Amino acid sequence: AVVDTLTREVPVSSIQLSKSGEQKKGGEANFIIGFIFAFLLIMPSFIYGLETMRGIVQEKSERIVEVLVSSMSPRELLTGKILGVAGVGLTQVGVWLLVIAAAGTFGAASAMAAGFNVMQFLRPMVFVYFGLFFILGYLTFVCVYAIAGAACNTDREAQQLVAPIQMVMMLPWFVMFAIITNPDSTFAVTLSLMPVYGPMTMFVRILVSEPPVWHVIFSIAVSIVTIMAFFYVTAKIFRVGILSYGKRPTIPELWRWLKVA
Repeated sequence: AVVDTLTREVPVSSIQLSKSGEQKKGGEANFIIGFIFAFLLIMPSFIYGLETMRGIVQEKSERIVEVLVSSMSPRELLTGKILGVAGVGLTQVGVWLLVIAAAGTFGAASAMAAGFNVMQFLRPMVFVYFGLFFILGYLTFVCVYAIAGAACNTDREAQQLVAPIQMVMMLPWFVMFAIITNPDSTFAVTLSLMPVYGPMTMFVRILVSEPPVWHVIFSIAVSIVTIMAFFYVTAKIFRVGILSYGKRPTIPELWRWLKVA
């Protein structure tokens, strides 16, 4: 009887408190929807980043890139690849979001009856922020894949080069539980204001809490500066790498490419 008393299931009602003191039920939905949107934000960036990398490697191996750069500059070629694939990725993600919104609207009555106010997460500004941070995250990640594609001659070499970097870039996903459950902690705030990690972390904070407006603006500004710096570095390495064949370059060689290009 004592064991049954100590191990019995205790009903728990999850309450989210806003900074204004407003109570919002549905902490479980908060957690689940946060993970879903974080997945939709990060996975297309990696998937289409890989497509960009493989396309560059294929053009190098089939000697197509020489024909392309004869009619345009390497910077124009790189810009077209990045923006074109970004358009495809954003279109596909947009379709996913429409499906999620339709399903959420259809099941909103049942969810609210169970205490999950799904519509607070599917408010229009969520989709606006999602599109914005998807573009920022994609443009941040794809530059790394473009460098790998330009520097390597095979898919295997490129994947070996980008794999360690990819694991570092996925840090917010690995600690997503801590970010969702405590979005205003020092750890979550720091990640959301850092280069590379800002787009995903800040979007999740916006989704599950109410971060200060200056946090959002600062995160967007940092992401834009990061993209500009990454694109500058990528364009210089891309210019040399697309016409370089043989063994995979080392880090010192990439550094020389960056300085002489």
